[in-house]
Amino acid sequence: MEPIDLKIDSINYTAMPMADGGFRIFQDKNELGKIYPDFEDHLDIKWVPTDIINPSLAQEIGNAIEAKEM
Repeated sequence: MEPIDLKIDSINYTAMPMADGGFRIFQDKNELGKIYPDFEDHLDIKWVPTDIINPSLAQEIGNAIEAKEM
């Protein structure tokens, strides 16, 4: 699984895929935490953060991951 490089609001992030479907999120070399997709809605994917990632940033990062994977 290859890392995904993202840029959100002029900040570079790297999303490292995990075997369980989540992503480890890094800003530079600092790990911010993990995000996981929540498919409960069945219409839109809600991205759920762990650790110090703000929920709105987790959603932005998740949306950027989805856009890169399409």
